[in-house]
Amino acid sequence: MFRSGTVFVCCLFFGQSVLAQEFRFAKIERAEVDWSEVGRIRVPQIPDNEFGRQIHVALEQYFRSDPQLSDVQARRLAVLNAFVAQIFPNVPNSSVPVLLPVNIDTYLSDAASECDKDAVSKCGKGDTSEYLLSAEGKYVDAPQKENSGYDAQFKYNGRLVTISASRLLYEVPDVKLPKVVEGTDYKDLIIEGERRLAFERFGVPYVISVDCSDPKDCDEAGELADRVFRQLRFVGGTPSAQKLNPRSGDPPQPVRLNKTFTYMPPGQLLAKTGSGRRSYTVYAWFGQDGFPLAEGPAYANTQYYGDWGDCEGAKENSGTTYECKRTGQTLVDDEGSKRNYSYPWRDNFCE
Repeated sequence: MFRSGTVFVCCLFFGQSVLAQEFRFAKIERAEVDWSEVGRIRVPQIPDNEFGRQIHVALEQYFRSDPQLSDVQARRLAVLNAFVAQIFPNVPNSSVPVLLPVNIDTYLSDAASECDKDAVSKCGKGDTSEYLLSAEGKYVDAPQKENSGYDAQFKYNGRLVTISASRLLYEVPDVKLPKVVEGTDYKDLIIEGERRLAFERFGVPYVISVDCSDPKDCDEAGELADRVFRQLRFVGGTPSAQKLNPRSGDPPQPVRLNKTFTYMPPGQLLAKTGSGRRSYTVYAWFGQDGFPLAEGPAYANTQYYGDWGDCEGAKENSGTTYECKRTGQTLVDDEGSKRNYSYPWRDNFCE
């Protein structure tokens, strides 16, 4: 979505004014996060050492971030975040409750016992994979620091699983979703080469994504996603006092035209690469001082169906040139080819 927004921004700035009139900022819904479940979690006692004193200091932040938190809720959340941060440092930075496939009860018990033996250094340190709820699971990347939510990644037998949540949700009108299977606890979607389980907890939308390539592979991905869903546990997060106020209404109109920059209309994809969608919605606006407006000429190109591209695995090599069986084009086996860095700018699958 980031790249799509960038494409739209360039069209807005350099394109014809008649098209610019059609651009609108995306409508965004803001989730009202419910932290009440915090009061039901079980956490260790605050240790009487430097680690514990740090928790007491942190308590003030929780009262300021969400006045609706009770003393018990704030205390338990502060303790939970302090211990979990020892193995997942970015969890406390999430402004939504973080769900991970982690045996949190066992971890907290082990962490508390170690904390009794050592003043600070062993209060929660450990191997993350030791506490994953699936034996074949492997920790890949901790929840990334995001004001609006988080992303976390794990691998199960080499297959990447991404867990995401956000306080912000784009409203995309007139879009027909692909195959949707209604589950008892989530919506099961197959979209853009991924099996996605979408569900809501704490008033927040969450998604579990698993890559897949064909119907059988997507069935296996669905089974894995369901298993991860059943293993999710609340492991932390911090209420945010910051109000998210995304843009709304009409973006700024073009202030000048540039005859050098040319582009195909939004949604007009390369022939035989899929069906595009004509949309003039701006999902990301970085202003005239940000990329790409301040750094032109710029290119949001992809090599997927262009020179050096894989062509969905239909790349037939024949030396320095090859044929893309999907489009019938003869391409050059060179990522830096001139054709990859030239106008007109065209929307394509990756962007």
